[in-house]
Amino acid sequence: MAQEVYCYERHKSLDGIPPSANDVKRMLEAYITVELQGGPQDESRKHARAALDLANALQHRRTASFRDAALCAESTAAVVNTIAIVSGRRDPK
Repeated sequence: MAQEVYCYERHKSLDGIPPSANDVKRMLEAYITVELQGGPQDESRKHARAALDLANALQHRRTASFRDAALCAESTAAVVNTIAIVSGRRDPK
């Protein structure tokens, strides 16, 4: 999904390091920052970032429990759905 929506020219990474093809977190952080910029988008941007951070943290937790896995799945779904809405893929035809 990140590779589908990320545009190198439009979505500059927050730390200036260009994301590799597998750097989902860096691509989505840049996408969220650009596509949800501005004051009216504060809450949407915070929601997307928080869901991305939680999914990423839980994905890499070596001692994850079933509940951690379930939270990771929910956070991942929230990120996917948010990006789908923001990118226009959920717009009525």
